[in-house]
Amino acid sequence: MITVFGATGYTGVLVSQALDRRKLPFRIAGRSAQKLEALSDRLSCHPQWIVADVANTSSLSSLVEGTSVLVNCVGPFTDLGEKVVRLAVGSKCHYLDSSNELGYLYRMQTYHKLAEKVMVSVVPACAFEVTLTDIATSMVFQNLGATAIDEFRVIYHFQGVRSSRGTRRSLLRSLATSWIGYQKGQWKGYLPGAHAKKEQIHGEWVPVLSIPSGESVTIPTHIPVSTVTVWMRTNAIQAILGPLLIPYFARFLRSIAGPWIQKIITVGSPNPTLHPEKDNESFQISLIAFDHKQGIRKTISLSGGNPYVITGEIMADAATRLHQNRVPKYGVIPPALVFENSFSEHLSRWGISIHWDQ
Repeated sequence: MITVFGATGYTGVLVSQALDRRKLPFRIAGRSAQKLEALSDRLSCHPQWIVADVANTSSLSSLVEGTSVLVNCVGPFTDLGEKVVRLAVGSKCHYLDSSNELGYLYRMQTYHKLAEKVMVSVVPACAFEVTLTDIATSMVFQNLGATAIDEFRVIYHFQGVRSSRGTRRSLLRSLATSWIGYQKGQWKGYLPGAHAKKEQIHGEWVPVLSIPSGESVTIPTHIPVSTVTVWMRTNAIQAILGPLLIPYFARFLRSIAGPWIQKIITVGSPNPTLHPEKDNESFQISLIAFDHKQGIRKTISLSGGNPYVITGEIMADAATRLHQNRVPKYGVIPPALVFENSFSEHLSRWGISIHWDQ
């Protein structure tokens, strides 16, 4: 049995719909019995539902009863995720979530030995952001036939994508807590949004701004790399103002005013439509690998449609493979290891286009 926690949230609904299409045994869980019942009625398999609230620890035990895979869509994960991870590992239940909060992902590595010991897989950051890049790094590494990479540089570019309330909350918590980066084989202090530059992508020089993202944690766990940096494509004005304003905003989020800022920014703001496949939204992720000694620069770009739809498909496929015991690696593992030996098949299924620079 697969259990989707936070099933009535924006991402949770998309994951539940994707599992429903796969005709897998799953059930849904969340805080509101009324919303859970309504969602169950809309799904073709009418899954069972259970009420559980991360703020009420005693209610969480039902999540893992008879469950082989726990899918967690309840964020911000910095505040709410670790309790659910502990429950899953302690109950010998596979776990995956949709997080991309760098500080949280860094902390999750402390559960690796325990998860490995009890033979379960813990897969944080199993959404479109980190998963696609994590897969791309494996593809580039195999393509180069290298023994090590000096640097992986990740660049995101969104067009027309509207963020959900959950994404906005996670972004704010990440800015407040993710003051680290992976540089020259070590974890170092790294202010979010403090760096901007121009980067060449497919022959075009574009302004980019540094952002905290989970690739800094996941990539070094399975690829020998010295430095991982993540950037967001932006415009010239934002590239100038970002390094001046974002670090101060991140400090402000760490103050006593942080929770109030989060409420002001997220409360009352609408979620995107629950029919995102009809929206004109797209993204591109460019991954640049550097081997400075060999003078090698290799770029691969992945592009696709609505990222939330793709996240639902990725999480449903990951839950399927875990449920069917098709993931032979235990411990806290990067998303690429879940889909190992089937990268092309899954990228095609998710509607992802691949472009290699010549």
